[in-house]
Amino acid sequence: MIELSPNAGGFRRATATIVSALLMLLTAAVPIAAQKAAVDNCVSCHEGLDGGPASVTALETGSVHRHAGFTCAGCHGGDPGADDAELSMSAAKGFVGAPAPAAVAEFCGRCHSDAAIMKRFNPATRIDQQTEYASSGHGKTLAKGDTKVATCVSCHGSHGILKVDDANAPVHPLNVAKTCGSCHGNKDLMTAYGVFTDQVAHYRTSVHAIALHEKQDLSAPTCNDCHGNHGAAPPGVASVAHVCGTCHVRQSDLYAASPHMKPFTEGGIAGCVACHGEHGIARPVDEHLGSGPASMCRSCHSEGDKGWRAGEQLRSGLAMMELSIAAADRSLARASEAGMEVSRPEFELRDARDKLVNARVMIHSLSVADVDSLVASSQATSTKAKEAGIAAMHELDYRRNGLGLSLVVIMVAAVSVYVKVRTIERGRAGRTGAGASRPVTNGAHGAGGTKMPMGDA
Repeated sequence: MIELSPNAGGFRRATATIVSALLMLLTAAVPIAAQKAAVDNCVSCHEGLDGGPASVTALETGSVHRHAGFTCAGCHGGDPGADDAELSMSAAKGFVGAPAPAAVAEFCGRCHSDAAIMKRFNPATRIDQQTEYASSGHGKTLAKGDTKVATCVSCHGSHGILKVDDANAPVHPLNVAKTCGSCHGNKDLMTAYGVFTDQVAHYRTSVHAIALHEKQDLSAPTCNDCHGNHGAAPPGVASVAHVCGTCHVRQSDLYAASPHMKPFTEGGIAGCVACHGEHGIARPVDEHLGSGPASMCRSCHSEGDKGWRAGEQLRSGLAMMELSIAAADRSLARASEAGMEVSRPEFELRDARDKLVNARVMIHSLSVADVDSLVASSQATSTKAKEAGIAAMHELDYRRNGLGLSLVVIMVAAVSVYVKVRTIERGRAGRTGAGASRPVTNGAHGAGGTKMPMGDA
């Protein structure tokens, strides 16, 4: 028999506490384990129905809802654990099934308009999408009983809903035009609403689409950037400049203070659209000013009027800036290719280019004086840079002439030294030859009386 110490009571209490805690943990774990082990009869049943496998695959592999832990019952209600189909999809189990088109926004809004639910996943998530949708052209048309309009599932999909930043999502910036075009490019559908169906085709040719799709600049605008997302609607005439101004801020401010603002507003003319167009916005060029065939001024102004003259002056100023910058570029390029140091004037010429860019923005104010000020400053900088290039070439010519003269002097000196050396060598050779030709006798005659040179003695 084991005898317990006086502290046995404390030991028993500690043991009991530990056992109780373990039992609580096990008890709490049972529903979790049971949930994981439970069979989702929604999936197993619908996999055998027409269209079911595709929906199940989309739900399992790509759904942002599935990744967040939601099951079929999370949206549709019912009891996915029940074996009986009627019981699992009974009203008593909260089954709501697939919502009718008119009820889709409210159906999705049960979660997406509930701050308590959405902030569990992302505190920054907006919860006003349903309200915005109701204010949109789509929502207003739906409220009139027209169920052909787009709802949440038309753009986001149903079971395989992806995150907005997923490149495969229909609402990813690269896919938005295609998604909107699936309805707005459908003539049979749009004819009833009197809506043109060439918007997407025009947009594809625009400077915005080129930046987005060809240059992969995700900051470039697509349909929803101008028309809105859930609250999509065409911008009104008075608000077009504000819409464009969300990106083109300075141009919008200059236009608001320009002579165009008042007559355009009073005449119901959409400011930016009047010159730049709508969906097929082309890259702006200087030829849009003035009186040339590509001029936008001609569409409103008559030859010789104030606006016509202002357009010609603005176009002339930009042309002069371009010509002076090009001349400076050529001058500096020749000097640089010749090996001359012209990095400083090349850097200073950037200021002239910046002023040209600034002038192209400033034309939205239609202030000839302001643009002329930039023209004068830019031309002064360009002229200075051009003269620096010319001076560098003069310096190069001076160096070349100096080098040529130096080479001539060196060659003359070298030739003189060579001639002098040759003269000295010939003198020595002459003296040596003269000494060798004189006969030398040794003072005695041989038998034959022959004289012998000294060298042969």
